[in-house]
Amino acid sequence: MYKKLGAALVLGPLMATGALAQEKIFNGYVDLFAIPYSFTEGQDVTGADAEDDGYGLGARSIALVTDWLAISAEYQTVELDATDDNISQLRAGLGYIGAYGGIFVEYTDFDTLGISNDGIGIHARTSYNASRDMNFYGDIGYLMLSNDFQDVEGLEATLGLDFRLTESWVVFADVRYTHLKGDTDDAKIAPLDTRVGIRIPLGV
Repeated sequence: MYKKLGAALVLGPLMATGALAQEKIFNGYVDLFAIPYSFTEGQDVTGADAEDDGYGLGARSIALVTDWLAISAEYQTVELDATDDNISQLRAGLGYIGAYGGIFVEYTDFDTLGISNDGIGIHARTSYNASRDMNFYGDIGYLMLSNDFQDVEGLEATLGLDFRLTESWVVFADVRYTHLKGDTDDAKIAPLDTRVGIRIPLGV
């Protein structure tokens, strides 16, 4: 776990250096979103397969503090139908950022089935302006969490787009897939969340 964290911290600033050469185009944003559909598959500690789906709500934000430093925050919760349980996620961190990308290190708390998994997530984020009003964005990350029983780790990826309606209002849609697995048994959880909402640019 610590070797992976160290490698990410060393490689992260190198990956973001190219983005810093670009001109800054935003001071950040606040997102308010719904999760109209979430599908979760996994395995319990015995290796038995399980599936569930649901819906939820959330909010997130990225804000520039200096020309290269940003803060990030996110909270979302999904109510599952079959198990009558929920999956709640809380994230907060710092990022080394340029106009079109950067690296973030975030505290992450991922709670499900009454178990709290918390630790660190490393994320490489980028975006591409397809036109004046349309922007594509992506995130690839690795979560290194733990609970009272074991370490829980896995990859995470997000792909989305936003469309500017006015200078102050943007709509967006994205999909995020997370794949977490315990290191001492067959327990696994892999939620796929679809998210749609309103993005409010900061400093416009």
